[in-house]
Amino acid sequence: MNEKAPLNKVLECCAFFGIACIAIALIFAVCFQGTTIIYNIFKTIGDAVAYILAIALAGFYVKGKTHKAWLVLYIIFVVVIVVFYILGLVKIV
Repeated sequence: MNEKAPLNKVLECCAFFGIACIAIALIFAVCFQGTTIIYNIFKTIGDAVAYILAIALAGFYVKGKTHKAWLVLYIIFVVVIVVFYILGLVKIV
């Protein structure tokens, strides 16, 4: 059995949940011109899930690389994403 199978199932489930939130947010954006609290909640959750999945999958990619520059760039990119995402959340609230 593939040792990554349980991890893949978790990532697939999270990805499904993320696209569901994004789809719901887009529906609310169209129906209510994106001004409702429900839209903001689903959009924020969908964005967070998308960022987390992208960070996790990129981490697996970098883990397979031997040159340390990949790790350094990965850390820089993740820090930038996290900091700017948190700043964006603070701005929304």
